Amino acid sequence: MLDSVMRILVATLSLSIQKLMDFNVCIQHSLADITSTGSKWSWHNKAVGDGRIIGRLDRIMCNEAWIDLLPHTSYAYLNHAFSDHSPMLMHLLDKPMSAPRPFKFFNYWMQHDVFVEAAEQAWNSDHTGFPVFRVINKLKDIKVSS
Repeated sequence: MLDSVMRILVATLSLSIQKLMDFNVCIQHSLADITSTGSKWSWHNKAVGDGRIIGRLDRIMCNEAWIDLLPHTSYAYLNHAFSDHSPMLMHLLDKPMSAPRPFKFFNYWMQHDVFVEAAEQAWNSDHTGFPVFRVINKLKDIKVSS
């Protein structure tokens, strides 16, 4: 499906495949999705029945600096009004809404000497308990030391 979407974008917007690939690499290595609530779908083609097409085209993404500054940011998809896209409402909270912030890994961290050393030290630390509990505690150690 992604190939067909990319072909449509290239044809209609005069984008090159290389520019789309560069954008995709930027997203994968530098940005993370912010938690969303509400509908899973942000777009629909306004058709009814078998011709209806829905998708999650609209997202809010952020970088590591944003996560550090506003770690409990989330957004909600609101109901469709006049557009085929759902409006999005950001929530900037001082405290988490419910669950703790999950561990998020950014590929570029592997190029940072301090992170690799901290990750190795945390991973080699000795935790007792069930295997899953030990992995969770090692990830928490990495998160705290980063």
